[in-house]
Amino acid sequence: MTDENNPKYGNMMDALTQGMAEMKVKEITRPSRRLKMPLVSLVASFMLLIAKMSKCSAKSAQARIINCIAFFGTTFVVIAKIWELLEEHKTVPDEYNPKYIHLLWTFAYMKQNPSSEKVLCSTVKLDTNKNKPTKKTLHKWIRVMIKAISDLEEHVIKWDNRFINDIGNDCLVGVDCIDI
Repeated sequence: MTDENNPKYGNMMDALTQGMAEMKVKEITRPSRRLKMPLVSLVASFMLLIAKMSKCSAKSAQARIINCIAFFGTTFVVIAKIWELLEEHKTVPDEYNPKYIHLLWTFAYMKQNPSSEKVLCSTVKLDTNKNKPTKKTLHKWIRVMIKAISDLEEHVIKWDNRFINDIGNDCLVGVDCIDI
């Protein structure tokens, strides 16, 4: 029986579908120049992988989201969208072939900021099996993925969008919690 057909994940998929539908309604009723939502299938793939990695047995969607944020610093939807953007804009050099797990290692590293890769090596897995990455492998992929995410800046941050519907009565940018 595959994970997608497992009754344990059935509620997870229903909650994901409902949540994505609610976000789609908001996107339609409040049109903007924001990025489009990621594919539901990609969000579901990350959701299942994260549930396996973290051994999360939470039944409620809210508990799974909280678990994801606690370990990776963000939600399934954001992780999936970043993956889509990495593929779309090809910011990962051609000599690398990243996998979903490499992006998750990167988010875990940035969230937990361990003082030593040994700490991170002991908390993450190479894949959904019991293999743990070496420090060298972990360091290589974290470095590659952080650079790739950083290179998305010009595709994601649209500075001119801050002027849309501006009437000149508030700040348009915040830098280090200082309004400019």
